Formats: sequence, structure tokens, C-alpha cells
Amino acid sequence: MLTGASANGKKLSPLIVFKGKFVWDQWMAELVGGDYDFELSYAASTKGWMETDVFYNYIEKVLIPSLGEERPVLIVYDGHSTHVHVRVVELAIRNRITILKLPPQTSHLQQPIDIAVFKSIWDAKLVE
Repeated sequence: MLTGASANGKKLSPLIVFKGKFVWDQWMAELVGGDYDFELSYAASTKGWMETDVFYNYIEKVLIPSLGEERPVLIVYDGHSTHVHVRVVELAIRNRITILKLPPQTSHLQQPIDIAVFKSIWDAKLVE
């Protein structure tokens, strides 16, 4: 799962990555129509893990449209290889987005998003 929030508390649509080549409607049957305070985004990858194409599409189709016209923008995230791939960095540059990568082995110290955003996801029992 991937999600984010702005400094003013606006939540991004969480991305749930399923294992497989496609996202099938029946996989989401329990999620659709739920009473959640957020939209849901879906993707599939061969192992169910984050991949560069999935992350790129999320940035392009969810994050950037949610930003509006206000620039520049700062994004802070871990240094997972899918997050710092050249395609992602080029997309960020084209959209006046600055990427700040957390130092290795420190993300557990810097995760207020777990309380601010993920709590509602866990409470909704979307991830078990």
C-alpha cells in the first residue's frame, strides 16, 4: 500500500497493489461502496510489490492532479529504488516537484503519516 498527505493534512488516495497482471473487480468487492473518508486507487504487479511503473502511474495520475497549480512542491519519501528511478525523477522535475529522500534506516523515526493517514485505513480494515 502507498499513500501520502500534504502538510495541511489533505490525504492522497491510497494505492493498493495486488499480486498479478491485472486488477480484477472481484478482488475489490469488499472495498467498493465502503464508507471511507478517502478514494481508493488500485494497481497490479507480478509480485504484489511496488514497481517503478506502478509508482510512476500513481505520481502521474493521482499525486500530480491532486496538487492543483500551486508550485513548487516538496515530496518526502524513503529511498526505495522504485521511488528514485530516473523516470520518476524526470516526471517530478517536469512538474516542479522536489524530491527529498529520507536517509536510510530512519523512516521509522519520521512516520507521522502512520497516525495521520494509515490509522483510518487500518480502522476501516482495508489491510489485514
